[in-house]
Amino acid sequence: MLDATTKTLAPRNVRRALLELGELDVIAADITARPELRSWAWHYPKLAMALYPLACVAVLPVAPLIAGVANAPVLARWAGCVVPSGLVTVAMLLVLQLVITPPELRWSSPYRSVTLRAS
Repeated sequence: MLDATTKTLAPRNVRRALLELGELDVIAADITARPELRSWAWHYPKLAMALYPLACVAVLPVAPLIAGVANAPVLARWAGCVVPSGLVTVAMLLVLQLVITPPELRWSSPYRSVTLRAS
């Protein structure tokens, strides 16, 4: 609830709304007294407990797509930086792996010593 100092410091529109509508506590009490103004989740809590998680699971894959479409230029710049840096990292790891691998194991095969005989 707003105190006297807040009411005097409030903008003109807020003071006008408080005069026309009344105190917030009175409005909240009027709304809670009328059950027809409550949401369907209040009337059917078990159904809401089942549908809310399903709705979240349905929306989760869509939310990144919406964010991606809204931020397409930023994502293109990000991909333009990440893909080349990933390729450089993979190339460096490959070179380092080849450097630390002993020469006799570099191009060997487990079937190298097996000889095939014609029968």
